[in-house]
Amino acid sequence: MTRILLAIDDYNESIYLQTLLKKLGFDVDSVAKASKFADTLLGFNPKFIIMTAHGKSIKGIEISKTIVKRNSLPRLFLLKHQGQVFTSGELTEEKIDKVLESPVNILNLIKCLCEFDETLKYDLISSKLSNILTIDKEVQEKEEINISTYKHEDSEELLHIKGENVEKTPVAIAKSSLKEEDRALKYQNFLQNMESPPKGVGGFPKESIKEYNKKHRVKNRSQDMKELDENKKEFVRALYSHLKKPS
Repeated sequence: MTRILLAIDDYNESIYLQTLLKKLGFDVDSVAKASKFADTLLGFNPKFIIMTAHGKSIKGIEISKTIVKRNSLPRLFLLKHQGQVFTSGELTEEKIDKVLESPVNILNLIKCLCEFDETLKYDLISSKLSNILTIDKEVQEKEEINISTYKHEDSEELLHIKGENVEKTPVAIAKSSLKEEDRALKYQNFLQNMESPPKGVGGFPKESIKEYNKKHRVKNRSQDMKELDENKKEFVRALYSHLKKPS
């Protein structure tokens, strides 16, 4: 498996290339700071190194001067921004093998890799790349469809609050899973099972409800507190068990 080391200053481009190259079957590692380059290079021993030529954290031209090649390896590719010009003597043929524009064209990069590694077959890799990009595009389109469908369905469940910003203040409507007649029957059963339910004609008087709630809370407070304590203990035990698991 061909090893590629990325030392790219742009985080997004580094992640993009690392992910795509791994999908294509390459063994890829990356560094984001020049201080970690030497140790990673020694342990990884890559066949290709792709570096930012002039970056804030990665200065590929300076790093290339410290690299000792054996049998022309590792191959060094520099990434430069469009329109960037190198001064006389910055690039040496024995050190730098290719200069590519950033953001790098993945197909162009594959051509360059195949140019310097005869074991890599451009037709096979480009075909695999085409399949990967097609699948990724289909997944992205499905996600966009699902998101738009969700937003459409969700918008039908919104109710606007009255006020100055009526159109900008949505509130979700709570929907019951029970039918209206089932809810009425359940409520009647609830009243029948209550001890001394508050009485009212055409509705319950406010004072009767407050008095009933007061008695009900006092009566069930001890049991409720006991259940709450048990729930707290169970949560702490579950959290402790989770933290003990190896990451």
